[in-house]
This record gives sequence, structure tokens and C-alpha cells, in this order.
Amino acid sequence: MKGLSLAAGHKLSALVLAGGAGRRMGGRDKGLEPFLGQPMVGHVLKALAPSVDELVIVANRHLDAYRRLGHPTISDPGGIRRGPAAAVHAALGRLRHDWVLLAPCDMPRYRSQWPARLVARQRATDSPVVIAYDGDRLQPGVTLLHIPTLLHRLVGTVPSRLTDLLTNGPHVCCDLSADHDAFLNVNTPTDLLQPPAIPGIGRKRS
Repeated sequence: MKGLSLAAGHKLSALVLAGGAGRRMGGRDKGLEPFLGQPMVGHVLKALAPSVDELVIVANRHLDAYRRLGHPTISDPGGIRRGPAAAVHAALGRLRHDWVLLAPCDMPRYRSQWPARLVARQRATDSPVVIAYDGDRLQPGVTLLHIPTLLHRLVGTVPSRLTDLLTNGPHVCCDLSADHDAFLNVNTPTDLLQPPAIPGIGRKRS
């Protein structure tokens, strides 16, 4: 796997977050729910794979099913009750590279151009954390971060919210508002029936 690199040739890992409880999905494992002919997480993996040197899934259930998708899968030792911030914190020390892209398993419209946009923003700002902005709010599940900086920043404490984890220190936003509709998280059975957004076309801005 050969993908993007940052300054000084640093390679990228990607961490796909698939450890949620899926409460609004009736307790089903969202990443494995079928969406347009394949497990929902499969769309995210396909979009990320060309841009990274390592792609890892963090999950708490059905680990064998995730591994059959062709990528290493690790579990969060704290379980689903601790939330995504704790899962990210626990997984970061198990990746090969110092820079990692976060991605949620339940965002099947994840755009393949987003990693390059996040990397370009990091190069322009030299920031240790680059968080996507969809035009309305931050999207912490779509983030580029420097692992050593984040781990040093969080010694002794881990916030409960992913946004708090990522914004607890210097960070910048990456404006991906042109792809606003692609940020839809699939959280309910009804969401699974939504038609796909057209690549490159976001909602009209006033």
C-alpha cells in the first residue's frame, strides 16, 4: 500500500472507527450493514486505501468479519461504553506511522480526495491536528493528526468527547464544505435507504 506523505516523507496511517454501539440502528454493527451492495465500512476503506501506507480498523464486535475485509483489525480494550475518544487514544500507540487519518465507519460517502486536502492544509499550517469543517460544524471523525503530539498533550487525561480530544491544543480546520452532503452519517435503518450523493457536488451555498 503506497499513499500520500507529509513533509520529510512521513507516511500516513488510517484508523477507521467501527466500535460504536449502533443504538439508533437497533444495536446492529453499523460498519457491517449493507449499503449499495457492500458493508458500509467498505466504502470508507476503498476511499482511503490509495492515500495511506497502513489502514487499520478499530472495532469491538465481529472482529473476524472486519478482518475478512482485508485490513488489520484491533479492539478497544475499554469497550464501546468509553466512546470514540477513548478508542482513538487506545489505538494510536498501535499504528506504524506518526501521522494518522481518522475516518468513521458510518460515513459511506467519504470522499477519496479528502486525505489530500487534509494533508495540504497541514503542510500549509504545520498544525499537529487538522479537522474537517463541513460548512456548519467540525467533523472530528474526519481528521489528520500527529500521534506523538496528541499523546504528549493528553498524558494523564482523556476527554470523553472526540472533539475535545482533538481541540485540546493547537489545531486548524480544513474547509470541505463543498462536499457538505457527503458528511452524512448513516445512523438509522432509514438512513441506509438514502440515495448516494453525487461526487464533487455539495449543497448549494447562499
